[in-house]
Amino acid sequence: MSRYYKTVQGHTALENRQFNLNVRQRRLLLLIGTEDFNKLSDQFRRKIASPELLEQLEAMGLIQSQMPLSSNTTSKLETKITSSISMVSRQNELANVQDSIHHQVRTNQEYRVSNDTIQQQQVEITPMAMMAFEEIKTFMAETLSSHCGLLARQLLEQIKNASNVKQLKICQMQWITHLQETRIPPQQLNQQLQQVNFALQHLQLEQ
Repeated sequence: MSRYYKTVQGHTALENRQFNLNVRQRRLLLLIGTEDFNKLSDQFRRKIASPELLEQLEAMGLIQSQMPLSSNTTSKLETKITSSISMVSRQNELANVQDSIHHQVRTNQEYRVSNDTIQQQQVEITPMAMMAFEEIKTFMAETLSSHCGLLARQLLEQIKNASNVKQLKICQMQWITHLQETRIPPQQLNQQLQQVNFALQHLQLEQ
């Protein structure tokens, strides 16, 4: 039984508990390749290291049999195993660092896109314009035709026939209700509503 040694995967399994080992399997894996195991009596070693358990650990790739080795060769093997484990740890650490960098890059890109969108929306906002009565009617009619089509045919006729600010303000209530049911962006809808309100208020002041 002293001809068995732990593989790199065996060392990793003990460190990370990635294998669902039972108590007997884990105890044997811990002892294999150690001086404590070699100091045990033959009878006790046969008890805790049954051929069945050894086959199970070997089948999982956690231990491997070897020819009798000199102390110098054993030392080199242990050094090689330790080096392999360290390499795996460094690779995992590097992968975590790369993931962190990629996440930060994505976050920065999303922030820039969001910021650019906000700036673009701010640029698109135009100052309120003073409009004559007929210009307001045309503006409301064109907006309805563009977003509502034939569904707003009756309201379009009412806007066309409005002859004063009071009648047009009544149409305005239906106008905003129609537009709210479309896919027009909320910011654009709010801007158009403010434009109509501003123009109508300006006309009322002039009367």
